[in-house]
Amino acid sequence: MFSPKPVAFLLSALLSFVWLNTHQLELEAATLPQDEVNVLNQVAKTMGSNDWSFDAGSCNISEQVNMRADKNITCTCQNGTCHVTHIVFKLQSLPGLLPSEIVNLPYLKMVDFAYNYLSGTIPPEWAST
Repeated sequence: MFSPKPVAFLLSALLSFVWLNTHQLELEAATLPQDEVNVLNQVAKTMGSNDWSFDAGSCNISEQVNMRADKNITCTCQNGTCHVTHIVFKLQSLPGLLPSEIVNLPYLKMVDFAYNYLSGTIPPEWAST
């Protein structure tokens, strides 16, 4: 007697494998727009980092933000394009200023610059975000 259960399981497993591989290829092909890369590099410079360099592949593509990370950029990607949504630069001992440039990251939802030596006032540009 023929049982449809093994066939259904195999079909389900095959479709899951195809979906996961397709989804992984989309994530690998997704890149950060150059204007957002430029903003990240300017933010790092304003905050006093002289050795950080960001590029189109600098994103941690994840649905979870690592809040314990010392340096983490989390992005959301869709249709091959990523956008910065979270920046965590903490415990870096950065001596610079709070970066006004983050207003040029339109998808940004959260920043964490704790435990640095940043000085100055909160940039007035932040009020527009």
